[in-house]
Parts: sequence; C-alpha cells; structure tokens
Amino acid sequence: MKFSIGHRLFLSVLLAILTVAAGAVFLLRQNVLAGFGDYAVGIELDRLDELSGSLAARYRAANALRGSGLTFRHELFRNRN
Repeated sequence: MKFSIGHRLFLSVLLAILTVAAGAVFLLRQNVLAGFGDYAVGIELDRLDELSGSLAARYRAANALRGSGLTFRHELFRNRN
C-alpha cells in the first residue's frame, strides 16, 4: 500500500514534533529532579542544624548538673519536648 506525499509529510512532521516533545519532557524531568534533590538536602541540613544545637544545649546542661548527682542520660530524658 502506497501512502500519498501528503500522508508521508504529515507523519514525518508528527514524528518530529513528538520527538521534540519527548526530549523536552525528559529534560524538564531531569531538571526538576535535580532541583528537588538540592531542596531536600537543604531541608535535611536545616533540621540537622536544629538537632545539633538542641543536643549541644542539653549536653552542656547535663555537664553543669554533674555536681548535683544527675547524669546526662537522666537530664536528656527528663527535658524531652
């Protein structure tokens, strides 16, 4: 079965458009995933900064209480938020 020149031209243009669209979707997906990865790492680092500050404060408070007979472990669990 022979296709007319119009059908062949239509199919070639359609294939070109679909190829460009697929490439654009792929590149957009890659950029979004890379950007989200950086965002997720930033959020985790912020949370770890807060955690390290909190743990450091509790450790300092527990060391200040050593003379009173309380241990770090006792102080850590007593002041849980």
